[in-house]
Amino acid sequence: MFPRGIARQIVLGYVLPLIVLLVAGLLIPVFLWGFAGRYRGEFAAQKELASRVDVLMHAAQDVAEAERSFQRFGAPEFRQTQSQARRIYQDRYQEIMTWFDDHPNPALRQEFERVNTDFETWDRKGFRLERTFSPIDTTLGRLNDRVVRERDRYEPLYLIADTLRNVALVIFPLGALVSALFIGRSIARTITEPLEALVTAVEELERGDRVAGELPEAGKRDDELGELWQALYRMATAVQERERALEARSEALATTGRRLESVLNATNDGIALLSREGRFLLVNPRFAELFGHDQEAIEGQRFARIGPRLLSLIKGSEQETARLRLREVLRDTERVATETFTLARPYPRILRLFSAPVRTEGTLIGRIVVLRDVTAETEADRLKSEFASTVSHELRTPLTAIHGNVALLLSERPGKLTDDQREFLTLTQGSVQRLTELITEILDLSKLESSGLHLERTSVDCGPLAQLVVKTMEEQARTRGIELSLSLPEKLPTVLGDAARISQVLMNLVSNALKYTHTGGKVIVRLSASESQLTVRVADTGIGIAPEDRGRLFAKFFRADNSTTRSVGGTGLGLAISKAIVEGLGGTIWVESTPGIGSTFSFTLPLESLAAPDEARIAPHPHGPRRLLLLVHDQTTILHRMNHTLSQQGMIVSAAAVPSEALRRARDLHPDALLIPPFTASFDAFQLIRNLRSDPATERTIVLLLALRSVGSTYELRDSLALAAPERLASALAQLRLEESARNRPVVVIGDESLLQSVRALWDRQDLSPVLWCRTSEELVGRVGPLCPLLVICDTLTQDCRAVGSFARANLERHAGLRVTWLFLGDFGTRTRLLIPQGVGSVPLEQLTQHLHEAIGAAL
Repeated sequence: MFPRGIARQIVLGYVLPLIVLLVAGLLIPVFLWGFAGRYRGEFAAQKELASRVDVLMHAAQDVAEAERSFQRFGAPEFRQTQSQARRIYQDRYQEIMTWFDDHPNPALRQEFERVNTDFETWDRKGFRLERTFSPIDTTLGRLNDRVVRERDRYEPLYLIADTLRNVALVIFPLGALVSALFIGRSIARTITEPLEALVTAVEELERGDRVAGELPEAGKRDDELGELWQALYRMATAVQERERALEARSEALATTGRRLESVLNATNDGIALLSREGRFLLVNPRFAELFGHDQEAIEGQRFARIGPRLLSLIKGSEQETARLRLREVLRDTERVATETFTLARPYPRILRLFSAPVRTEGTLIGRIVVLRDVTAETEADRLKSEFASTVSHELRTPLTAIHGNVALLLSERPGKLTDDQREFLTLTQGSVQRLTELITEILDLSKLESSGLHLERTSVDCGPLAQLVVKTMEEQARTRGIELSLSLPEKLPTVLGDAARISQVLMNLVSNALKYTHTGGKVIVRLSASESQLTVRVADTGIGIAPEDRGRLFAKFFRADNSTTRSVGGTGLGLAISKAIVEGLGGTIWVESTPGIGSTFSFTLPLESLAAPDEARIAPHPHGPRRLLLLVHDQTTILHRMNHTLSQQGMIVSAAAVPSEALRRARDLHPDALLIPPFTASFDAFQLIRNLRSDPATERTIVLLLALRSVGSTYELRDSLALAAPERLASALAQLRLEESARNRPVVVIGDESLLQSVRALWDRQDLSPVLWCRTSEELVGRVGPLCPLLVICDTLTQDCRAVGSFARANLERHAGLRVTWLFLGDFGTRTRLLIPQGVGSVPLEQLTQHLHEAIGAAL
């Protein structure tokens, strides 16, 4: 099938010029060449004939001349000349006849034959000398005229043919070429002009100059170009519509952008957007203002370049931590981070940082950083926590005395009680206990919000703890008519944690289960272990928890809104504190519940066997980091000995013999930890700790307490130490690991009368170890005398502990083979710890490095 459209025009553009070239440039010239050659040949033949006729005439004239000469003179030589001329004439005549054979012309041939006949007749008559003889010239002249006329007739044709021949050789090929080019160009223009117009239209469309209008004539063609124009028209229409939509969207985006810019400029939070490569893509004025920089000086800069300048404005003690945290955040593309740090310059303030990855349709484009000035909020929170702590402490002191006195009265040591008195005292004891628990929860919350709960890291067997909790709560369960049971496997692995805090969590969960379970219900405590963790479950058949309340159950002050919870009462702090304790110990806590059927609260704790390798990772040799330690001691010999030993083990050591020097060096050096002995005669170690905590430059410095004794030329740890908050006295006493042979070794209480009453109410071994009371530490020597105490409980908040150091040294000299346990009560926080956990035996000084790294790592 013949091609259509552009293909057809392309074919015609090739074929037509080719045909023109073939016909006009080749065939016509060949034809004209042949035509011209024909007339050229005829003309040449006529010229040849005329020439032969001329020769023939001369021959005839020679014959006639010889004949006349012979007739006049009669000489025989004229006959001979006549014969020769006749032979020439006959030869020429034969040549002419031969010419007529090649160039047929019957009429002229017949004329020649007639003339020849006349010549022969004339020649015979002349030879006979007849009187009728007449010259032949006239006849030959007529023949010659005839031949000349014939020749002249062919001459114009010859000229025309010769001209056509030249034209055929030059003009026609050239004209054919020009015609072919013209035809090709004309056909090509029918393609190229619409294509050029199409290209122009596309360029205009690209520049945005062209808009969709009426379809041009080229677009109405019934070929591919028409289809292209129609497609372009549709595209232009679509582009125009999309441009309108994009303009509308761009205007909307511009409006939104202006609004967002106004919001960013107006917000009081510093906001910055970092690219994936760590370059500041966007910075609002507040962000730049917080760091005292111009907005233009930060935007476009890489964090690696400007970050050190920004970090240098952070408080010195927090710079390294902030640098490490920010580096971790920028490296982890999935991390959502919240940090708080103190800005020292250009204006002191506390900033809370929030950072999260920013994605567009699943593609990471960078990270947003939001800085909020929380100085006022932090100060208000600190004042609130301080107020709550102060009030709670003030309330705790009389409550402790009330609790101790009520317990003393209920023990009937002062005298027998009537039934009414016992009932009233029991109610009073319950109310005091409940109020004490409430104050304890408030104090825990205050610590949780300020510096975090103080959590020990010791080996804990949770089986006995669970048994003690269940035994403690049995009476309450029996009173409410609820069956309380405990399910323990034969053997449980130990966990690394804080026994008192674990007991607190378990006690809170069991207490809640009893509160929200009706009479006749059941509460069961189950403990189980896997390869990696210990799981504790407290299940009840109580009222259950609605699904919408489970997500907020562990929030502070939250209580489910139903009639049972309103009748039971509570602060809503127990579960929040329990969650903080469990997570602080590396576990998780959750609840499963069905309304009307019951609830199961569960929490997990990591096993000690898994925690041990983690502890080993912070050992000083060969993998531990070099620590900067500040030693504080009033005996220079011990300072020199410890300095030498710790330096040999890879530590960087500085020393101070008096509190003022210790405070100055702590502010200047920012050590990893301070090592302070609790037993010093020249200064109160616990007052030094309080001074450190009151100074913003040293408030977060780690303080490690240790006691040394002289053994020959070396120094080893002595006496067992324990730290506890005053409100945790009961749990602290329960955790103490006292020597078995304790008969006649007293328990010494150094503090006010309320502390004495509390200890007497809690101490159940007074038959073996009586309780002795010292109002001040100065009374120790006089009251205790030569006795070696089993346990000394000292309230560091109210006592000057310098006398404690004097007594401890004197007691050590008298009873070198006996170990005394010292329980110091105070608000120590998480960064005041024991270098050696309570209950660990004597450790040589050369083995301290391992414990140093463990204690510092735990505090961090």
